[in-house]
Amino acid sequence: MVVTNSYHDTGVVGFIGYLSAKDVIFIYNRSVLRPFLLLGHGNPSSDYTGYDGAVRFRQNIIFENHRWHGSATSDYENTEIDSWLNDDESGYLSGFPGEVRSLLVAGRMPFRPGNEGAAVAVGASGLLRKVHLPTHTELGFAANANLPTMGVDFGLFPTFADRQIRNAANIPFAYQLRVPNLNGTQHAHIGGAGSLVAATVSTAASVGVAPMIALPETAQYVEVNGQKILRSG
Repeated sequence: MVVTNSYHDTGVVGFIGYLSAKDVIFIYNRSVLRPFLLLGHGNPSSDYTGYDGAVRFRQNIIFENHRWHGSATSDYENTEIDSWLNDDESGYLSGFPGEVRSLLVAGRMPFRPGNEGAAVAVGASGLLRKVHLPTHTELGFAANANLPTMGVDFGLFPTFADRQIRNAANIPFAYQLRVPNLNGTQHAHIGGAGSLVAATVSTAASVGVAPMIALPETAQYVEVNGQKILRSG
């Protein structure tokens, strides 16, 4: 089937529900096509809810940096970065066209509420968001004394190289996680080499963001010049 899409090109239409893990789809954000890596379909485990009939993606390029918060904290739910990610007026979410924002699926994912010592909340108690950061567990890292298990291993990132994300200059760049350190004032992130950095000061601003989103399986893409581009209209 050949159609004219909203980007004034022609291509073969498909449904993202038929795509597979590690497929890449391109979505406009800040008026530029950005690659998003397909992570999986539905809820990856009972720790997650709300993703039935949805396909989960992670941004596969670093084009913005953002600090966790303006002061020392490990309370992700109330951080500056969480608010910015889900701000549809001036934050990350606002960068998507309105038609894409209306497609995004809000689901609940594991997180650690509050500050030092809080247990990980899962399932119906998980954090409800349209946009969120990954965890060390989802990227294949084991838990340790300061970073408890948070979610499940997606099984897509077995090596440091697999965990690397490059910036617009094609250089591997550090990116944020939604993982507080149990010391109550720091959090974890992924370094440019793909390694886990367990303790980062919350106010550090030089760390990139590679957010995760979800779209309904019925959302369509158009393949143009070998790229699968999300249809937004």
